[in-house]
Amino acid sequence: DTQNACTDWSLLNSWISTSGASAVRLDNAAGWQVRSLHTYGTMEHAIYANRCFATAISDNYIEDFGLKGGAGRTFYGIACHVQDSAASLIHANKIFAFRSDPDAESTFTYIGVPGVAHGTADASGVIGVHGNVVRGAGRTGDVGLAFDAGGGKLEVASSANLVVGVSQPRTVGDGVTLVTTY
Repeated sequence: DTQNACTDWSLLNSWISTSGASAVRLDNAAGWQVRSLHTYGTMEHAIYANRCFATAISDNYIEDFGLKGGAGRTFYGIACHVQDSAASLIHANKIFAFRSDPDAESTFTYIGVPGVAHGTADASGVIGVHGNVVRGAGRTGDVGLAFDAGGGKLEVASSANLVVGVSQPRTVGDGVTLVTTY
């Protein structure tokens, strides 16, 4: 999509195996639903979504990711760069690492919000991260949930996530506010 116009779609009920790069990479995830996928054998990120604006990433089963490795690189099970104005949701995903041997110099983040996309200093993203299950392989440096505003502001409602087998269950960067859920 060279015009950045492919928005408001659904990617549903699919198996994505042995991708040479990321299993799913969306440059403009505005309005997308990414649901009920099973990814495995993924060399880079399992699901990487830029410009999440009213985006839902839910009910996916991710087995391993970042198999390529690479010194200083971060690989994501799910990454969602949020946009300001509309809120997005990461819900009821199952993300597991069965291999404990990938490159020790890489960072593996199971669910991450790396920043607020296209944001200025006053841009504010909103996302809910609820009911996900993360099971790591006990590797040093693995992160279960990572929230970063990337220079903007980010409000995160995060609840009922089960995170085990990682060295850092949750990281929260500058500009991030964890909000109470009701």
